[in-house]
Amino acid sequence: MLTFLALPLSFVGIPIYLNIADFYAQKFGLSLVLIGAILAFIRIFDAASDLAIGYYSDFLSSRKISRKKIIIFFGSLLCVGFFFTFNPPLAISQNMAVVWFFITLTLTYSCFNFVIINFEALIALLAKDDKERISLNSKKEFLGLVGMIFAFIIPGIFLQIMHLDGQQSYFYLSLVFIALMVLAMLSLRKNSLVNNVAQTPAKLNFSAIFGDKKFLSFLLIFLLNSIAVSLPAANMNFYVRDVLMSPQNIPWFLTTYFVSAGIFIPMWRYFFNNFGIIKSWIFSISGAILTFASAYFLDASHANYFYAICLFSGIFLGADLIAVPAILAKITQEKSEMVSSYFSLWNFCGKMGLMIAASGSLIVLGFYGYQPGNLTVNLEAQNLNLIAFFYAALPCFIKIAVIILLLKFRKYEN
Repeated sequence: MLTFLALPLSFVGIPIYLNIADFYAQKFGLSLVLIGAILAFIRIFDAASDLAIGYYSDFLSSRKISRKKIIIFFGSLLCVGFFFTFNPPLAISQNMAVVWFFITLTLTYSCFNFVIINFEALIALLAKDDKERISLNSKKEFLGLVGMIFAFIIPGIFLQIMHLDGQQSYFYLSLVFIALMVLAMLSLRKNSLVNNVAQTPAKLNFSAIFGDKKFLSFLLIFLLNSIAVSLPAANMNFYVRDVLMSPQNIPWFLTTYFVSAGIFIPMWRYFFNNFGIIKSWIFSISGAILTFASAYFLDASHANYFYAICLFSGIFLGADLIAVPAILAKITQEKSEMVSSYFSLWNFCGKMGLMIAASGSLIVLGFYGYQPGNLTVNLEAQNLNLIAFFYAALPCFIKIAVIILLLKFRKYEN
């Protein structure tokens, strides 16, 4: 199954984003300031390299090197990079650990980008109409959510049930990821449909993308929606711990969110097929606005109501996950020679949205004196309002703007 690759690609992101800093800080005694600086540099390089990776992938395709081969080659290197990132040599100095951390994580990020950009491009090229785009992206996003849930659950199994220590846990986690990637690449290699994707020897013109008004209009919509989706993610820990005062429930809130997103993806697939992608997406965004508007008014005395917020926000997330790649695939249907470049710009904007949401909210909260878990009496009310604003209210205002832009974008739908 072609879309199975989405599972390991989603799986790999969780330990890198959540555990990498803690791993190197504890294992080698690296300062969080140093780790943070390295991560910031790598992530800037990661975002900047997306455009070059997309263009180079299109170049390789124009030279009769299939996207399948690109995915398998860089997928193999991704396995190497991830394994060595979490399994460094035991007897290296602290300085060498810094070098090891930088090189292996850069390799992991770069190879991941090659794989994900070409994977999305391949999905777009295989789909011939809206129904196929919706079907393939529904399956892909469902498997992606399954991969994320696996990434949350498996380390707990290793630590609490199998009683492995931290290093052993990361070793076996790496093996699980490699096994999933090998299965995905074997499935891709044997997929006959992939072999029918035509190579397109053509003169590449990256600058022409910036003359595509339809694509640029959609990219603005995606960027704004990405910021709106990323704001709650960037501020959830602050909101749950200091506004709801329920830090012990964070794993259960997240589980409710991701499971509901996965369960209701078939419902959105039905809506998209029967009512149109943009109309259904606007409906889901409207539901998300009502959901997060409710979250703005919660406090510690009503913390359990947040389960309902997680349930409904997860339901509406499913529409976001399917609609964006499906619309982009439709935009690129006549531009097969540059499809990786289009998807690389999408990837880049997604990262920019996350960076703007996370950095912007942190800067403002810090400016007003907020310290996570350390609210003073004088600043408490103001800080709580600010956290609730960034978590719940601001995303609603941005999503209203997204709806307005989508209504204008509907002229491109047919």
